[in-house]
Amino acid sequence: RALSLQREAFEMYERLGHISGQAACLLSMAILEKEDDVSCGYAIRAADLQRSLGAFDQATKAASIALMYWSEGGDLAAKRAFAEQGLKDAQASGRTSLEGGFYARLAEICGKQSDFEEAEKYRRWAQDIENSDGLTPEERRKSELEITKSLAQMAKALGNKDAASMFSSRARELRKPKSPK
Repeated sequence: RALSLQREAFEMYERLGHISGQAACLLSMAILEKEDDVSCGYAIRAADLQRSLGAFDQATKAASIALMYWSEGGDLAAKRAFAEQGLKDAQASGRTSLEGGFYARLAEICGKQSDFEEAEKYRRWAQDIENSDGLTPEERRKSELEITKSLAQMAKALGNKDAASMFSSRARELRKPKSPK
């Protein structure tokens, strides 16, 4: 029911030409949708709309969600290009903290493409950003845990059992403190 209401709201915003309303509905639809490929498509469209408005921090958030739903077997070249655009959006937002996730994702994609030199470069940049926030690894883990738990609760409240399960599983992983090396 919530998904159909979001679709109706999207159509209304589309008729009105209200771009930010369309983008907000698309992002909600991405979270509510049960099919990962469809969720990814909604989030990509939301990122494109936010970018067209110059709302780069919102485009970055939508791009992050799209990459989360992007299928593992998907087109790696397209995924890399999209992650690079997400990184550009993060840089345009002026919030360095948003860049780290894209560097990490790009490292992962480059590794899968056997471009290990680029993968290492992106990994180092992600690590540099992670280490620049002044948080200890334990504080960073706890912060990520709280965000992930919130996403699990939101997905559950919106009736998306698959997303709730995915976020809950990630939260369980984060509850386990990492042992020092």
